[in-house]
Order: sequence, then C-alpha cells, then structure tokens
Amino acid sequence: MRITTLNVDDAPSCRGAYAVLVACGDHARPWNSPPSFDAALDQWRHPPPDMRVELWLAVEDNTVVGVATLEAPIRDNLDVAFVDVKVDPAHRNRGVGTRLQEHLRTRSRALGRSLLIAEPVVPAGATDHPYRRFVEKHGFVLASTSLVRHLDLPVDDGLLDRLAADARPRWAGDYEVTSHFGSAPEELHESLCALISLLDTEAPTGDVAFEPVVVTPEEYREQCAAAERRGYPRVISVAVERGSGRVVAYSEAALPGEGTLARQRGTLVLPAHRGRRLGTAVKVANLRALQARLVRPAVLTTNNATSNGPMVAINDALGFRAVEENSLFRALLP
Repeated sequence: MRITTLNVDDAPSCRGAYAVLVACGDHARPWNSPPSFDAALDQWRHPPPDMRVELWLAVEDNTVVGVATLEAPIRDNLDVAFVDVKVDPAHRNRGVGTRLQEHLRTRSRALGRSLLIAEPVVPAGATDHPYRRFVEKHGFVLASTSLVRHLDLPVDDGLLDRLAADARPRWAGDYEVTSHFGSAPEELHESLCALISLLDTEAPTGDVAFEPVVVTPEEYREQCAAAERRGYPRVISVAVERGSGRVVAYSEAALPGEGTLARQRGTLVLPAHRGRRLGTAVKVANLRALQARLVRPAVLTTNNATSNGPMVAINDALGFRAVEENSLFRALLP
C-alpha cells in the first residue's frame, strides 16, 4: 500500500477518492445523500481561502481504499488541524486507517500544528462504536458531545404558524425579519459577516477553545456563489435591528440539490439581543423559505452540542429527531 496526495486533475484518482467517500457515507446510513461527483471535485479544486486542505489517498493495486483529509486554518487557530480518515468498508481492519492517521499526524507536525480535532459520526447513543474506538486508540479524547438531528420536510404550516405567533410579541417592533434566496442583500453583508464570524466561538465546544474565524463580505459572496455552482444554493433569514440597521440574528440552510438532504449551516443570535425569541423567529422564517423552494420531500439535517440548551429546545419544538452523534474529539501532538 502506498499513500499519495490527491491530484485534483487526475480523473481516475478523483473518481476513486469519491467512491470511497460515498461508500463510507452510505455505510449503515440509509438516509445518506452524498454530493454529486462534480460538486465534490469543485470543492476539492476550490478550497476555502482561509484553509489549507490536503487530501491523501491509500492505494492498493491501483485502487483507492482510503482517504485522509487534513484541514489547517491559515489565518486563525494556527495550532489546529482538523483530521478525518475514511476507509472503504470492504478494506477495513487491515491497518489502512492507522497508516492514514499516522500520515496525518506527520503532516500536522510539519505544518506546526499541536492540536488535532476529529469528529467521528456514530449512531446516537453508541458509546462503543468502531469509529469512536478508532479515534480513542489514536489518543483522541472526547471534548464535546453533539447530536445530528433530522427534520422531515415539509414541516406542517400549522406548527410553524403557532411557533411564529408565540415568538412574535417578543421581537415585533424592534426588528425586521426577512428571508432571501442565494445570499442576503449586499447592504447587510458587513454586519451579517461580523455575526457569522462569531459562530465558532459562540457555539459550545467543550474544553476546546477556538479563535474567531473571520468571514469577510467578499468571502461570504464567494461561498454563496460556490454553493450555487455546486447545485446547493442557500436560503438565509435575518433579523435586522430597526434602529441600527444591523443584522443581529440569522439562520441559513442549503437546499438539497438533486438529493434529499438539506443542510442547516448555522443559526446565531448576537448575545446582546438574546431573550427576544429571535432564534425561533429566524429559524421558522427560514424553514418557510426553504420549503417554498423544495421540489420534492426532503430531510433537513443539523448538528448541535447537547449543551446548547436554547437551540436544542427550538429544534425539539420543530420536531427534529436525533439520529447520530458527531462529537468533537481532541488530541495533543507532542
């Protein structure tokens, strides 16, 4: 077996890597709806401007049997590397994953990283799952527990009406809630990006403290354009404070494209404006906007730390159900 970097211009290697990722995503997960090959290739060829992304392949007899991903921030969190190992189910328990994990550690050290983050996905409540045992075997310890929740779409309009009516008296008059397809209006980009940049520090991450990940208006526009290009355009709802004209809450999701999984990208309320039911207001508004664009029934997937009580309560009220754990594990490199 040899380990080689993915050449994004080599079609057979890219097809092989994609096949492994799809096989792993589909394994024991009947609801999985992977991105198209073209969307995955576009993502590999155009990584985020604030992230160094490396994909490494384990190859046996000219067949890709495993894929390792390393994401290293280059503007903030310079001690961190996010790592992920995927091995084709037909080639597991033969040391492929361990070889790839060791390679990721070597690369992380070479990049000056001392903190590794892994986020294995396992069935909800599975404390003794092979994926979890794998990361623990390689020195990772649990830092924060998160649950992946699913919501069948469309949601009953009557439920959305009741939740919206219950929340509205707390915010009406001081804020305006609007929904937008593709991206928010350009005049809101500066304050919206300031809010989005708080997401990684405001979301609970246990005993791992991340630095703010700054998103500029230019980067936000490129993210939205890339989502459109890949076939997963976004829908966003914002709450704007009437006095200042600034975005103080938002909820954003990506449409499922040709698949069946819509993805919640983020929901956040500025700390100074919490307690006004704005989280419910923007989440309900965005569900309405999302459903209006669906051409077939779908499932909305979201990920929340179990310690994020307010957001979990909103999701419970909407009818989300827990299906998987996507917890955060950390490991220190000597």
